Amino acid sequence: MKLASLIFAVCLIPITAHADQDAKTLLDAKTFLKLYDTASPADRKLTVNILAATQSGMALVNSFVKIARKETPIYCPPGKMSLTGEQLLDMIRKQVKDHPVDGTMLYQLVMLNALRDVFPCE
Repeated sequence: MKLASLIFAVCLIPITAHADQDAKTLLDAKTFLKLYDTASPADRKLTVNILAATQSGMALVNSFVKIARKETPIYCPPGKMSLTGEQLLDMIRKQVKDHPVDGTMLYQLVMLNALRDVFPCE
């Protein structure tokens, strides 16, 4: 339950936190993946559910950018694709492997980078 509690707490921290905030209080992608890998099955299930919920929020913002603001979306998935938490976890792993510097970024931003790379808007 430690992992799930930590992830839940980090989800409540706005990405627009004060610039002087200690980055170590936030959950970077490498730490997130290490915690997931050592978590209990129950915590892993909760974690992938949190990832799916986070991506749902990103999808809503993406739609807002496209529809309401008439701007190019951040990422462009085909049709009404719905990604699972497990797929999102795999995308984060691949993003960190392919772009090691992303391992030091917030896992939510790494997920967004991965979505943008996998589903570019052309």
